[in-house]
Amino acid sequence: MEACGKDPNEDDISAVTQVDECRDKCNIEERDRCLEKHKDNEEQKLRCGDDAECLLKCLQLHIPPEP
Repeated sequence: MEACGKDPNEDDISAVTQVDECRDKCNIEERDRCLEKHKDNEEQKLRCGDDAECLLKCLQLHIPPEP
């Protein structure tokens, strides 16, 4: 999950929300991709949501670059 950014200070609600949304979006995208790819494989289904490439892509899409 580190690809979505480090856990921000809990007082920074905006930053916490951004990181949470990034992680949620990545997990949903990866889960859907994994479930489609492994419809009949129960063992592989358990791995859904743990894909570094998806998390990196999500980070790039959802976390604005620092100025």
